Amino acid sequence: YEIREDDVLETPILTERQPEPVEEFSVLKSRFMEELRKKRNDLLISSDWTQLQDVQNSFDDITKNKWIVYRQKLRDITKEYSENEITDITQISWP
Repeated sequence: YEIREDDVLETPILTERQPEPVEEFSVLKSRFMEELRKKRNDLLISSDWTQLQDVQNSFDDITKNKWIVYRQKLRDITKEYSENEITDITQISWP
């Protein structure tokens, strides 16, 4: 049997598989902060009704104070999480 050039299989060249690109921390953090602000804003909007004058007048001092503290904690949450390493919105401890 004569081996012809067409009969010879080429040896495949093995190449090193490139790892999947990893997003930089700054990109992850930026996306996280956007999500955090959106959720925070939604929670603030959903509690805006508590700031209406007639509603405020119907609250006792303890209830008024609880709403004030809650809403302030929501406003401050971006400061709290901008300084740490968390980039997963499910790890947020909401007030």
